Amino acid sequence: IALDGEAIFSVRHDEARPFCVRAHGALIRDIGTRFDLRAYLDEAVVTVAVTEGSVSLGRERPESVGALGHDGQAIVLGSGEVGTVDPHGAVTSVRSSQMSSYFGWANGRLSFVDRPLPEVLRTIGRWYDLDIRVTDARLARRLVNAEFSPQSPAETIDALALAMDATVERS
Repeated sequence: IALDGEAIFSVRHDEARPFCVRAHGALIRDIGTRFDLRAYLDEAVVTVAVTEGSVSLGRERPESVGALGHDGQAIVLGSGEVGTVDPHGAVTSVRSSQMSSYFGWANGRLSFVDRPLPEVLRTIGRWYDLDIRVTDARLARRLVNAEFSPQSPAETIDALALAMDATVERS
């Protein structure tokens, strides 16, 4: 399948019929797993977080090369690992103890651990279908550690503004 957005997949591995996801130049192939895939057009990287099993993550082989597959730079991500593919095809991985920040949205929670404020606001904007901007460059460089449970958009934004010592202008 191809994805533009974010989705959680729970896959039972089938050697005869591998499950693959294409997302903005990245190719994710299951090896029996549960993972979150985040691939938005307005974000520079594709991010995969694995909670069970493992996946292969790499840059998608160009169509001219033939069959669906990686270009040779793939890595295997196991449970508790987060991998990224940047616009240049560089693939990286890290261990993460904060999987709730990747999977919380599926349970109605938005969770952020050391995320830049503009990224947090893009996520909140997608969640509530709002256009939210930071106009202060100093504020835009700040990192956010927060978790929001179901509440109104105004309550979410006001709570974040209070925590960041920022003001909100609505139009």
